Amino acid sequence: MSSIPSFPAIGEYALNWQQNTAQHLRNTLHTLAHDMDMTDEVTMEIKSQWMGVVFWLADFTAKMEATAQEDAEAVKAGGYAK
Repeated sequence: MSSIPSFPAIGEYALNWQQNTAQHLRNTLHTLAHDMDMTDEVTMEIKSQWMGVVFWLADFTAKMEATAQEDAEAVKAGGYAK
């Protein structure tokens, strides 16, 4: 018997990896935004613009994380209904 996992197992692993990576990225972006707020080297206007971008990216990665989780659960259950 082959030690290579079946496709559903590979798909589940990849989706779980994507979910975890998105979660770590989101946490990093939130930390970056909060740290940026403590920086005195740039104007508040520039900080505000960059913080908006970083928080938007964090929200986007949260959506990616949720989608990956949903897809992983669907793979575990045998796939999406057609």
